[in-house]
Amino acid sequence: MAPLAVSSLSVVAPGFPPVCGGPDGWRLPRRSWSGSGSPASSLAILLRMPFNRKNIRLAPQNYLGYGTYFVTICSHNRNPRFADISFGHVALGHLISLSARHSFLLHAFCLMPDHLHFLSEGNSPRSNLLRFVTAFKRRTALAYKNRTAGPLWQTKFYDHILRAPDQVESVACYIWAGCRSLRFKGCGF
Repeated sequence: MAPLAVSSLSVVAPGFPPVCGGPDGWRLPRRSWSGSGSPASSLAILLRMPFNRKNIRLAPQNYLGYGTYFVTICSHNRNPRFADISFGHVALGHLISLSARHSFLLHAFCLMPDHLHFLSEGNSPRSNLLRFVTAFKRRTALAYKNRTAGPLWQTKFYDHILRAPDQVESVACYIWAGCRSLRFKGCGF
């Protein structure tokens, strides 16, 4: 088998078209490997390049104080980690206890087999949603690790800051409707 050619834009196997175009159109120039190392070592360097995730967060000060937030946290690879009702109760227990510890009111929550929705409101100037969610994910991941191997959560979470008071009711109805449609026992209000 012929060696791989590594360019700054992609890895190309001889005889196959490149994934993306190079400076000479759709054909990437082949580099000479004489004296500069093997293709495998260059490929290993390419694979170790850091992957920078897109920051989907607003500035941290947007998550402080008396705000109201709709949060969705997904399990790793959307696997149904919470199909086990007993672990679902453990996770909800941590959600409720940590919300009080971090000065948040929980208006609604729904734990589905592969994700969690909750609607929370900061009830002090020191309420910090980012710290609350981080603490919740750490605590539940540790409890999950004690039961089985593998990661529990995806790296990030999704949030929506509710600005208008009338949005709270519609988001709460969305959360409760999702739970009732599944007839899953992980709902609260």
